[in-house]
Amino acid sequence: MKMVNYNGGFSIAVYDPDKIREKDEDTPRDVAIKLVVQERAKYIAPANYTSNSELVKIIKLIIDNISESV
Repeated sequence: MKMVNYNGGFSIAVYDPDKIREKDEDTPRDVAIKLVVQERAKYIAPANYTSNSELVKIIKLIIDNISESV
């Protein structure tokens, strides 16, 4: 992920919001947030691939951003 960002790409940390965590374990969302803080990912979103999900909206914004710069 960090190399994707370094080379001008866009990385998304996708997490399972329904995952049951073990005791003393970070939530999947917390793990994704750490990836952004560590600059390994630029965006985070729940692993929901339906047509109007947050993830799909992020992907469409990224595509729009890329198409405007071409």
